[in-house]
Amino acid sequence: MIKAIANKVIEYRLVILFITVVITSVAAYFAITGVTLRASLNEMLPSTHKNVLLYEKFSDKFGGVNTVLVMVENINGSVYEKGFLEKYKKISDAFYFHEANRKPLFEAVNLRKTRAVSGAQGQIQVMPLMWPKLPETDAEMDRFRLLIRGQFNGYLISLDEKSLMIAAEFKNNVDTNQLINFVGDMRSEYEDESLKLSIVGRPILLGEVKQELPKMISIFALSVLAISIFLYLFFQTWVGVVIPMAVAFSVTILGFGVIGFTGFSMDPLLLLLPFFVFATVLSHSVQFVSRVFDELTEGKNMKDAVRIGLERLLFPSTAAVITSAAGFTVLILVAIPSIQSLALICTIWLLTLSPGIIAAAAFMSYFKVPNKFKTTLPFQTFLARLFGDKMSAKFFLPCFIIFLIGGFFISQNLKIGDAVGSPILWPDSRYNSDVDSINSNYDRIGTDVLQAYFSGEEEIMLNPDVYHQSEAFDRHIFERVLPATPASSLAPIIKNINMVLWEGDPSYQFIPDTSAEVGFNIYMFRSNGEPGDFAAYTNPEWNIGKLSIFTSEHSSETVDELIRHGEEFVNNYDFNKDEPIIQFAGGQIGLIKATNDEIRLKQNLLLIAIILIIILNLVWVYRSIKLGMIITFVLSTSHFMTMSVMALLDVGMNLNTLPLAALGLGRGVDYSIYMADRMRDEMKRGLDYSQATIRAFNTSGVAIIVTSLTMILPLLSWSFLSPIRFQAEMGLLLAIILAFNMLGALTVVPALIKLLKPKGFYFDRSK
Repeated sequence: MIKAIANKVIEYRLVILFITVVITSVAAYFAITGVTLRASLNEMLPSTHKNVLLYEKFSDKFGGVNTVLVMVENINGSVYEKGFLEKYKKISDAFYFHEANRKPLFEAVNLRKTRAVSGAQGQIQVMPLMWPKLPETDAEMDRFRLLIRGQFNGYLISLDEKSLMIAAEFKNNVDTNQLINFVGDMRSEYEDESLKLSIVGRPILLGEVKQELPKMISIFALSVLAISIFLYLFFQTWVGVVIPMAVAFSVTILGFGVIGFTGFSMDPLLLLLPFFVFATVLSHSVQFVSRVFDELTEGKNMKDAVRIGLERLLFPSTAAVITSAAGFTVLILVAIPSIQSLALICTIWLLTLSPGIIAAAAFMSYFKVPNKFKTTLPFQTFLARLFGDKMSAKFFLPCFIIFLIGGFFISQNLKIGDAVGSPILWPDSRYNSDVDSINSNYDRIGTDVLQAYFSGEEEIMLNPDVYHQSEAFDRHIFERVLPATPASSLAPIIKNINMVLWEGDPSYQFIPDTSAEVGFNIYMFRSNGEPGDFAAYTNPEWNIGKLSIFTSEHSSETVDELIRHGEEFVNNYDFNKDEPIIQFAGGQIGLIKATNDEIRLKQNLLLIAIILIIILNLVWVYRSIKLGMIITFVLSTSHFMTMSVMALLDVGMNLNTLPLAALGLGRGVDYSIYMADRMRDEMKRGLDYSQATIRAFNTSGVAIIVTSLTMILPLLSWSFLSPIRFQAEMGLLLAIILAFNMLGALTVVPALIKLLKPKGFYFDRSK
């Protein structure tokens, strides 16, 4: 059947090329008009997890995920300077009036709703700190200092009193690229030798990544140029460059066309993925061109060489493509919409590779035989001895066994998620520096937040039991989880009012025991306010309440501790009959917990599923369980070695690394398949094991080295040149996977074929 297909490809080559051009043109249209780079939060969450459902229920009221913190710092003085306060107010107003800002949830010192409670001798004053005007006289500044230091220390004013905080909650559809430009304009206008802005939050991080897009495209272009030069140096003819590049670009355009047609939004962080698919297609194309050139060296014309090359390569190529695609298909097991969509799209994308090879054959058949070409490597004789039978059996096979065992145990230390700041960016990036500045200067607000909610049918936020409950919850968490801050809620406000009502006696700084007293305290606080002042704590009906516990980091250990102690409180607290049970965890911490749980649950399942699919596919294609086990052994070794490197480099498994890890596991399978298939092919021709191994190395093995280097070298360039730490690390890790798969294909596969004698391989008939 393969022979018939090869003959038809040559016979109908013009029709095939016409269809290829039409399909590629249509795909290019959808790619240009439909591809968008956007990280949609809802699509990146496990939709059935209870924390995600809780977020969806309360996010419209209280936000908690798109929070942006802005620390305005007076470098050379304190916050108690009129000039500094004027600048702070302008910065605050600029963020407040941003079109994507959710004004009711905005917090800043200069707002009317930011009020402090004071009083003595029967008088109570609930006055804004810095509204409607700034402190001007020394007396006003002293009053401002006394009130903000006493009631907002570590929250809206830093512990060293050199900076003030702004907290904004942005809409989910905020244009992060426009927002980061807005932030850049703010920095340009206000930052100087005396004032510094530290700005962090999820929208800022996404905007930072998008701003690096031109650099990413430049690296991609440089990588393609480097690959072209490398291929020309190897083949010594432009035919060996044009054919693989044409196929790779055509299949890549087709993949982007599928993305554009389906409306899938591409995460900017996963832009390394299209390059990896591009290089994968290039790898198979180089194998094809190399096989054709092998036939040309035997004196055949171009048509016959292409036909025979396609006939001999189409079977192993299709087997490798199906196996690689299967590695992506199993990602559909992850209950995260963006991962599931990515799994289906990339499966289709990879499966188009086999038609791409057919199109390459039709295209190449029109070329004339080059006057000069080669398919050998420098030092090829030395490499053949290095990767030969003896070294493979006595050195490489034992090493791979050690690597598999060692990699398995070291990889058990691989962390789920990340910890401080963002591992997406380099540690010395401005963003991570700003995270450190905020977390080190504030102890009642942080860059990550856990939200808990109370809800009922009546005005439960007037029920003192709710505040007793919230205080107990707050205290239970704060005393047991070191990175946690005291909770931000209505409770401290009510307690301060109560204390002032009793002549400022600190012993009365507690929650009253009756609803009437709680209602009176709240009435006193809101007497000089306006509608929406309490939006950060409760809804207008006062039947839903919220408290926020901030943390300075979000490692999986901290997140798990927060949730564990929260559940411990809920299970042990003596709730009254009419008292609502606390619902948590909302906010960033809750969503991080949800994604960590999904990854932790599915990580090993994915590994097992991918390995089973690879084995089953190889057994189906080659009718050999032993061959499936041989190739799976090589892939598993490279996988666990890469996971161990991730553990050693402290790179966590998350939503971005998971797809690339899955792709890497299935990607190197083609090296082993090409090597094994060439050995089988040569043995069928009558060569014994040693002769077949040498012949396979000098043909397919050389092509494997070339194709792997055409991927490894550009991937390594990403690790050195990428402005995004995540992409640099993934470039290094994928290069490691490919290097191990290349070595395994050249050495371990032949050694195990000799040892296990899989079905379908013909050995020395003299034995």
